[in-house]
Amino acid sequence: MIARHWRGWTKLGDAESYERLLKETVLPQLKRISGYRGGYVLRHDGDQESEFVVINLFDSLDAVRAFAGENLHRRGF
Repeated sequence: MIARHWRGWTKLGDAESYERLLKETVLPQLKRISGYRGGYVLRHDGDQESEFVVINLFDSLDAVRAFAGENLHRRGF
C-alpha cells in the first residue's frame, strides 16, 4: 500500500464548499484509477483559514503514476 498526501488551504468562509468539492467530486473521480484504494480528507479550521490534508491510498507505483504521471515527486495535486 502506498499513501500519497497533499495539503492545501482556503479561506474559512470557503471551507465548506472546498471540502464538498474534494469529497463529492475529486475523490469519486479517483476511483476510476485502477489500484486506487480510497482517500481521506482531513480538515483543521483556524481563525482565518482552513487547512486540508488529503491522503490517497494506492496499490502500487503504477497506480500512483496513473494519478500523478511519471514525476512521482512533484508537488501539487
